[in-house]
Amino acid sequence: MINNTNTKKNITLVILTEYIRIKDVIVWSAISFGGFILGMSHLDLSSYIIPFIVFLVSTFFIISFTFTINNYYDTDSDKVNPRRKDINAIASGKISKKTGIIMNIIFLIIPLIVSILYKFEVFLFCAFLLFLGWAYSASPLRTKSRPILDVLWHFLGFFSYVIWGSLIGGSIGLISWLIAISIGVWSSVGQIGNHIRDYSFDKDSKTKTFAVWIGIDKQKLPLNFLLLSI
Repeated sequence: MINNTNTKKNITLVILTEYIRIKDVIVWSAISFGGFILGMSHLDLSSYIIPFIVFLVSTFFIISFTFTINNYYDTDSDKVNPRRKDINAIASGKISKKTGIIMNIIFLIIPLIVSILYKFEVFLFCAFLLFLGWAYSASPLRTKSRPILDVLWHFLGFFSYVIWGSLIGGSIGLISWLIAISIGVWSSVGQIGNHIRDYSFDKDSKTKTFAVWIGIDKQKLPLNFLLLSI
């Protein structure tokens, strides 16, 4: 009995840390929550209880889906990438692909149900965010493997997370747009940084990232441009 309980705890921990990547989900959700605060028009917090619950639940599952679908489709490449293997539970063999599929479906359905029960426009935006997460990792689009588009997709994703928060918060003002753009640029810088760290592995495995496409020596120009634009 004790062994079964410990096993379930271990599997849950593995799913949270090495498939969902809960720390990153919290950080990304916090960024979107900034958008929610910007969308609030008054300080009567009691009127924001339902919007906040909708935001909290749907955002958690949307971002979790983004990570789980990425880990699922990156399983083969992550198996041979030392930097990635320990943060992909399927690649390390700790959970099966079948379990991964089930998790992906759960994380896809829940935010769609929550958002459609709240507001139709929120449902549409929710579907758009889920599409962004799917298209980034899954074939045939797999934008993460398309130079330039991989960085632009990252910008669009983080930009949209801020606008998503403001939409549920009540309004999308000028400050929301400006901060969304800044966060999007910041995320693009981080994406290029990841490409640089994985450059040798990606080049050897013939993975077409922006860094591989443009060359490691030419990374400084776009990176400095993005840093100056933040």
